[in-house]
Amino acid sequence: MSTSTESGSPTTRVRLLEAAGEVFADQGFEKTTIRAICSRAGANVAAIHYHFGDKEKLYREVFKHAFTKLHRHAPIDRLPDSASWEERVEDFVGSFLERLLSAGESWHGRLMTHELAEPGPALHDVVEAFFRPMFAVLDGLILEARPDFDSAERELQALSLIGHCVFFRHARPILDVLYRPQRYAREDLPRLQEHIVTLFIRGLDLPGPCPRSA
Repeated sequence: MSTSTESGSPTTRVRLLEAAGEVFADQGFEKTTIRAICSRAGANVAAIHYHFGDKEKLYREVFKHAFTKLHRHAPIDRLPDSASWEERVEDFVGSFLERLLSAGESWHGRLMTHELAEPGPALHDVVEAFFRPMFAVLDGLILEARPDFDSAERELQALSLIGHCVFFRHARPILDVLYRPQRYAREDLPRLQEHIVTLFIRGLDLPGPCPRSA
């Protein structure tokens, strides 16, 4: 489906998705009204029903729209298999940190934060579109390095890595008070990436050097 008119301006559907994303991110699913979305998009109320059916279907479509843009901006598995194992781990952490640390700069991240804090009808979609693919990539990396780990141990290692990354997003208000605003933010991404990767590799307690791709 086209996302713009011949003149280059967004279609009504895209305007509604963008407007809905902003409103949902600020107010959450329950408090958001169709009228508020249409007012922001410059569309009539009937346009919601025509393009999406109802508010819940619109909400789910907003997440799909956000994930498409998110994956394009910071894909989580962007290096080829020919890259070394450590390069792929570094890229995974860097991409995930980029998603997290840029979350406050657009409605996409704020919407995700709101949904996780107050789960709504799109939680299953969030898990399937965002978290399950990410954990699958990470599980594969851990299995490659430690084929002797069972699935329970790999889960703990994966959760530990994700937890280290997520802390720097969700502890933002605490970090701003403890240190200074925006310390350990996007400008510190390379340093955070190196630190988290180092901890991850140490936690795996590799019996030998990092595995290399064939």
